[in-house]
Amino acid sequence: MVIRKAFLVLLLIQGTELPAQLSRRADSLVYALSVAREDSVRMRLNIQIADELIFSNPDTAEFYIKCGLTYAKSVTNRRLAAKAYNLLGISESFGGKKRSALKYFLQSYQFFEETGDKAGYSDCINNMGTIYSEMGRDSLAIKHFKEACSLKMQLGDAKNSAVGLFNIASCFTSLNETDSALNYLAKLAELQEEASVVFIDPTPLLAEIFLKKGNYFDALTFYTRFYRTSASSRDAHVRQNTLLGMSRANIGLKNFTEAKLILDEVLHESIREGFHENRLAVYELLSIVYSAKGQYPEAFSHQKKFLSLKDSLESISEASEMFELSARYESAKHEKELIGKDLIISEQEAQRKAFAYSAGIGFAALLSITILVVAFLLKNRHQNRLLNARNNEIILQRQKIISSLNYARKIQSSILAPEEQIRRHFPDSFIYFKPKDIVSGDFYWFAELGDMLMISTIDCTGHGVPGAFMSLIANAKLNMVVREKRILDPGTILNEVHKEIVQALNQQKGNTGSQDGMDMSLCLIGRNERKIWYAGAQNSIILVHGDALEEIKADNMSIGGSAFEACRIKNDQLFTTREMSYEAGTFLFMYTDGYLDQFGGEAARKFNKGRFRKLILEITSKGISQAKEHIEEQFEAWKRHQPQVDDILIIGARL
Repeated sequence: MVIRKAFLVLLLIQGTELPAQLSRRADSLVYALSVAREDSVRMRLNIQIADELIFSNPDTAEFYIKCGLTYAKSVTNRRLAAKAYNLLGISESFGGKKRSALKYFLQSYQFFEETGDKAGYSDCINNMGTIYSEMGRDSLAIKHFKEACSLKMQLGDAKNSAVGLFNIASCFTSLNETDSALNYLAKLAELQEEASVVFIDPTPLLAEIFLKKGNYFDALTFYTRFYRTSASSRDAHVRQNTLLGMSRANIGLKNFTEAKLILDEVLHESIREGFHENRLAVYELLSIVYSAKGQYPEAFSHQKKFLSLKDSLESISEASEMFELSARYESAKHEKELIGKDLIISEQEAQRKAFAYSAGIGFAALLSITILVVAFLLKNRHQNRLLNARNNEIILQRQKIISSLNYARKIQSSILAPEEQIRRHFPDSFIYFKPKDIVSGDFYWFAELGDMLMISTIDCTGHGVPGAFMSLIANAKLNMVVREKRILDPGTILNEVHKEIVQALNQQKGNTGSQDGMDMSLCLIGRNERKIWYAGAQNSIILVHGDALEEIKADNMSIGGSAFEACRIKNDQLFTTREMSYEAGTFLFMYTDGYLDQFGGEAARKFNKGRFRKLILEITSKGISQAKEHIEEQFEAWKRHQPQVDDILIIGARL
């Protein structure tokens, strides 16, 4: 997360050295520039100065970049223009202007490609991957990083191949694909061992992986180690992001006072240096700290600052500029075409009727046509401006909605147990969680109850925002029944949760308006006895031992909903508990119906239970460590161009 972003930004301009005597070298270049007379020399020196200052003083660097770019354009030096646009992209990324940064990187890529500079355009591909990663589009970022890394390996560039491997591992970490991340870190370690050089220190990324796994003590240890040995002596951006990682670890350890001291330091420096993304992170973390300490007015104030700054960074100014430029270009192009056609027609008409009409009448006709064309174009321009204004309003509203939904996703994610907590008990396990929208109606629940473990998959009515609301209610009711009422029998738990949902949503007898509820599978696992106590509301579970697959069916009832409540009262239906023994090495799979209901294939049919059983057997035969990647590959191959129809949740574990 924070550390990943910092190192990707740091490595945007690959191959750039950061010598200890940076300011002295920059000063000598500035002096050389002051006495240079030839444009080609001044152009080269401007770019070199910008290269030196891009991390320590990006604003000053931008001035020199633009000067160098002016000279490069005047002498048509595409190679230096490519470097200048690359540096501009880095400068824009530091200011949080991601769209603008992408635009400059793309321009740089085109120039490098024209000059046949494979090293240059592979840098640009990496840089675009970095921006996509900063935008949260990590799958697209991985694609760019892999392409850039492959090119670097072809060029025999071990240093920047190491950068590529690190970047890929970083994105997999962001996607919570920690096994894949560690796989690429292992490749990085192998490459650096062969080269006998440490090109890039993986310590901060390892710290982030520990942070994601909820191992806050080890995360803080690695962050602190890196800060003391490397980060404190590097540029401000790296130092700030390392401190942000330390603050997150301290928050996880409930060291709120220490976290606040660190955040205050980062806030002051990020404002001074103009690092808006870091200031954004500080506001968010301070909101969490104040909330944890019960200082809710301060928490609310910093949350407002976070949302306000986020909106400003995601503002539509760049999009509006692009829309305006596009509209101007299309309008000018259209105007030129129409006027050109009219001139040709007028000339032909004048020649054909030269003896019949006077020059004055021909000129009047031409003038009339031109006036009509200009009037038509002016009307179109006015309509374009109106459309652009309305389009900008829509974009702004959409960005505000997405900002709110992303914040809601963080709140919803906080109710989920860290995957590492489950892996402490089931080392061979995975959680494949793929919401249809930003927030989800599917979620999982896990509890340690003495020497027993309880795990549940829940599929709430709908998806997106309605489903997310239901998931928060369901989580609260499940916690109440198990943790407060101390009920451990799965069937009884489902019955009690149903009653709580009916009461919470006013679904009692006589009220037939609300059918909201959920499907659920819940297992109580006694590893000492090697027994499972299971109850299900529509959601079955699967047990696999060797080649034998057994589906344990659920009760044909859902939790909640006035229709089911009326039926339950009439027929006195209750959820039942099924007790079963298992052998060591048995696999347990729990899932919601999203994967099975996905349309795809040549006939656009549902994936269905038969294909799902086959997929489960493939997973157990190939090894559960690659389960998530295999499930994702099968899903994308099946879905093709069909949209995802529902939230997806699959949990697998070797008992």
